[in-house]
Amino acid sequence: MNKSERIPSAPNNNEDELELTENDIEEVPELDPNDVELEEELPNLDDLSALSPEEAESKLEMKELSKFESAGASEASEKHSDRNEDAFFMDTENGTAGVFDGLGGYGGGDIASKIARENVEIEMSELPEDIKLEDLKQKMSEILKKASNKIVEESKTAKLEKIGTTASLVKFWNGPNGEKKAVIANVGDSRVYRLRNGKLELTTEDDSIMKRLMDNGVIKDDNPKQMIKGQDVINTGLLSKEDSEKLDPNMNIAIESIRRMMGQALGVNENNNTNLKPNIITIDVKKGDVLLLSTDGIHDNLTDEQIEKLLNKGGNEQKLVDSIVRQADLVIADTNNPRAKEDDKTAVIIRV
Repeated sequence: MNKSERIPSAPNNNEDELELTENDIEEVPELDPNDVELEEELPNLDDLSALSPEEAESKLEMKELSKFESAGASEASEKHSDRNEDAFFMDTENGTAGVFDGLGGYGGGDIASKIARENVEIEMSELPEDIKLEDLKQKMSEILKKASNKIVEESKTAKLEKIGTTASLVKFWNGPNGEKKAVIANVGDSRVYRLRNGKLELTTEDDSIMKRLMDNGVIKDDNPKQMIKGQDVINTGLLSKEDSEKLDPNMNIAIESIRRMMGQALGVNENNNTNLKPNIITIDVKKGDVLLLSTDGIHDNLTDEQIEKLLNKGGNEQKLVDSIVRQADLVIADTNNPRAKEDDKTAVIIRV
């Protein structure tokens, strides 16, 4: 909040005060109101008096949904406590937020996630307020592709190979007829959940080999102790030709060893950029909804049921997001928990 400035009165340094008589005061003639030219009154764009009660209520709700209460937390893995490969941003003024998870397997994951965050946040803030829904979806896809190209360019300058990152973005959109939407753009396995009326719903689909294995019926859940064959991984179609040829189709592979393998990501290489297809999802939003953006350090260690329970505890957004990160830490510390996976952890909560 800006502080208002007050200009102090100048002190009177004259010892003798100036006395005025009636003759020194010029009489001001009375003005006829009809002779006074008034400035044209400017229209009040926020005046709802001309609207019906239903229209006024809808307009107020739209104004409220363009802003949101939010909080975020990010914590580096103990494996590299000096380097967090996750990144996030929250822009309440423009109704947008995002999380990014650098791919540690390639190296330079922290660089990739920071490049993506910086470029995406700027591009998202420049979107026009009155953008059409279809145009917004197209622009968000283009923004992620531009960030992907930027990562590849920067990797060449820094002489780094195959640096990449996931991305999950949310942008709130208010339609001309009272529609209230959240447009979500997603690449990789970072997620966006929606909590409505106490029930948690996953709105995004992971671009991961794990997800493809489940879709193909090879595995029923994400239990990391399961074993599959190399051919099962090849059949997902997500490996490069080179990687497919290197993998022994009869080799036994633990799910735990491929949990981090992405189907697509921002950056990596120029060939990846050519084939990059961000997933664009549109969901309805209403007052009271809570959105959670998370990297896999959160949702790999916590089940959806655990996340739902934590979000339903209530409290302010910062306490909620801190409790989610803390609970993921507890799972990681439990060596007997099959879900435990040491990783960077990032969560962003948006309360509509």
